[in-house]
Amino acid sequence: MEGHRGSKEPVKKTMKAQKPGSFTPVKERNKEARRLLFRREGGLVAPRAEREEVILAINRGLAKEGFPGFIRVVDMGYTATGAMTVLLEKGSLGSMLLPDYKDLLVAAARQADPAVISVELPEQWYRVKVHGVPTKRYLTRGLELAREEIELGTEFQLRRNPTWLRNPQELRGSEQKGSTIVITSTIGSWDQIQSAPGAVELDIAATGHVGAGHHYASSVQGLMKELSIAARW
Repeated sequence: MEGHRGSKEPVKKTMKAQKPGSFTPVKERNKEARRLLFRREGGLVAPRAEREEVILAINRGLAKEGFPGFIRVVDMGYTATGAMTVLLEKGSLGSMLLPDYKDLLVAAARQADPAVISVELPEQWYRVKVHGVPTKRYLTRGLELAREEIELGTEFQLRRNPTWLRNPQELRGSEQKGSTIVITSTIGSWDQIQSAPGAVELDIAATGHVGAGHHYASSVQGLMKELSIAARW
């Protein structure tokens, strides 16, 4: 039975991978943006390959696929957990290859290190100083509450509980209404810090601007929401 004339199934659009030969070098000062992390079965106990063999194997795969000469591996090593990390040539980014060419990279790396099972971009994390945090609320109820409020009310995910920059005992003995906490986040909400992989320390005032005077939010949740909107410099 024919369907109604003019009725069509919605066409799902899929993002096509950028062709290997179409990439151009970029200016990126953060070395960590050029890293790739390969997970290995067995971790620390898995046999390790020679540095030169891994570099050669991956570069062979990239060249065969048609990637330009600046997208090449220039260094590699193993981490304390047994994973393998590689560094790409200047002008390239790990995000040029992932996720579209994940299978290519794993297959190439396995030519030298058969323990390789997957590849990903290294986790990015940011250490952020947040000023103007109300001391009465969080000295009384603890910074575990601050973490819960941040994670429930914003896109930030913290690696650990926040900490006071000053000694909490000193804050309790003072009349200071607001003080500074340090948070370590694995997800940033600002374009500027998302493009800066690795450990980045930012000094943020409660209004979302560096050195922006004294402003006290009623809670960390409200403060972080304000930051996520305002801190786009």
